[in-house]
Amino acid sequence: MFLQLYWGLGVLQQVGLLNVDGYYNSLLSFIDKAVEEEFISPTASHIIVLAPTPKELLDKLEVTYPLTKRM
Repeated sequence: MFLQLYWGLGVLQQVGLLNVDGYYNSLLSFIDKAVEEEFISPTASHIIVLAPTPKELLDKLEVTYPLTKRM
């Protein structure tokens, strides 16, 4: 798991999951069920960013919060 925390005007929290060969599929199903049962809000579940390769994951995280804006 890869966690990013940024403090500034607001807080951006992301959980990056490197989902190689569907390793985290059970966890994602659990989260989907928790949203369906209204235990977790749909917006809270959007902090999860997943990809099957490290490059794709880092690219997705970069699109969400570019490196140039972090400094």
